[in-house]
Amino acid sequence: MELASKPARVFLRGEYTKTKTDRVIFLTDEVTQQLRLWLDYKYRTRRVCFKDERTGKTITENRTPERKETDLLFAIYQQRPDPNRLYDDLVNLLQRH
Repeated sequence: MELASKPARVFLRGEYTKTKTDRVIFLTDEVTQQLRLWLDYKYRTRRVCFKDERTGKTITENRTPERKETDLLFAIYQQRPDPNRLYDDLVNLLQRH
């Protein structure tokens, strides 16, 4: 995904498209703005609490998730996703909300 380009664009590998061919999709300014807001939210610094097993005390820390090129934009799975169903699963999830 290239949000910095004008217009922003997303490269889709053929294995995830209906026609099995690679393609580039151009995004509107509104979609680009919303994706930037989502990424800012996804990678925000947040407070995390956990129990220190050694001392038994609860520890609170502020952590910021690391951005990686391989991260999915919308991760909707708790287990390994089926690449052939990513698009369908995302559409179904968005239709429910």
